[in-house]
Amino acid sequence: MNRTITDALGDLKPLKKVNPAYQKMRNFIRTKKLVSKRELINKMEWGKTSNFQPYRNRLRLEKNIQFIDNHSYEWIG
Repeated sequence: MNRTITDALGDLKPLKKVNPAYQKMRNFIRTKKLVSKRELINKMEWGKTSNFQPYRNRLRLEKNIQFIDNHSYEWIG
């Protein structure tokens, strides 16, 4: 079962390029220090149909941002 989960996580692709929307998210996290997923989506003025997943995966690769269990992002840089 762990193999299935690992394979599924491997299929999740982050953003290929840093775009202005991603930079806006990153700067918002850096400014506020601790931000929930809902706050990020509201800041971006996105609805429920927007695809947050590539941004989420890219944020997880950032060395200055830590993902917290309650769907929040913390600036640690």
